[in-house]
Amino acid sequence: MVGDEVGATVDEMTIDDDEIVLAIPAKPEFLRLARIAAADVGSRCGLAYEEVDDLRIAIDELCHAIMAPSISGDGSRTLRIHFTALADAVEIDGTCPGDITPRLDELSAAILAAVADEHELSGGDGTSRFRMVKRVRLP
Repeated sequence: MVGDEVGATVDEMTIDDDEIVLAIPAKPEFLRLARIAAADVGSRCGLAYEEVDDLRIAIDELCHAIMAPSISGDGSRTLRIHFTALADAVEIDGTCPGDITPRLDELSAAILAAVADEHELSGGDGTSRFRMVKRVRLP
């Protein structure tokens, strides 16, 4: 992968079988790339149009949660997102350096409950994480 160093600009997406890894600066203006990648992976897995929209919304909410400013951060953090295309779902894991345990406000929690089949946040050990799953609905 290009640019593993801290403060790297946008890394290229890399494909290894059915997994895509995206590394971007942990800044809101780069989240469009995460939404585009999520939509593409979701489409390739057979998600319906509405489900792809749900996936974009979920990735946005979760990335915002783990990108919350670090207490000791200098703004040069990298958000890493792993997209895994499964036969009947998309699994997405994200990590971002940070000293704060990520939390969802009431609205974000309600949105994620509506658009993701599974989601979880963790952190507090110097890295904030999320995991989510969006399953393909049968017609």
